[in-house]
Amino acid sequence: MHLDIKRLMQDADARIVAFHIGMKLFANGRPVESLDISSLSYEAMDSTYWTYCPFHERVQGKKDHHPSNCVVHPKNIMCFAGCGSHNIIEMVCEFCKVSKGRGYEIIAEAMGGVQLYLLDGKAPDYPKLTLKPEEQRALMLSPSNGTPLHLSMYELYSRSKRDYYSLIEDRAKKCWMNIRNFLHTMARWTPRELP
Repeated sequence: MHLDIKRLMQDADARIVAFHIGMKLFANGRPVESLDISSLSYEAMDSTYWTYCPFHERVQGKKDHHPSNCVVHPKNIMCFAGCGSHNIIEMVCEFCKVSKGRGYEIIAEAMGGVQLYLLDGKAPDYPKLTLKPEEQRALMLSPSNGTPLHLSMYELYSRSKRDYYSLIEDRAKKCWMNIRNFLHTMARWTPRELP
């Protein structure tokens, strides 16, 4: 299995990878309960995330007990207590105690799956959507050019993950608004008495 390391590292986000491998993250002084690329808006990703430095034990000779010493940036982590700056692969290898090869696989898993970064040239086998055309229209997901939905979404994902997730978020908000409006109307509706 050969991965496209360059593309993987361009896409990788240290905050998502750190959460995926089990590092304890903190934002605004509180533990981060969930962090996933598909459920985050990019505005939320602007928050500062802190963690316990995984290099502390090797470099300082003792475990880190102060998460405020180590900030997790999108492409690296920085320990202000003497361990310095380390990139994503170094962070994964140190925390998980794995080789670089396995580290890249872990990063790919965190960023959506190893299949997305394979060099064999095959497109990943995404699940095919089996929505009827009227269901796609109701969800506002009907492609106008006749291309099957899963291929259109894969093409968009390949071009821009940000656009892909923004589209999903936008459509989910619109669907939720439709459902909310329907439920609000139903709550006000009163059945008439039958004769």
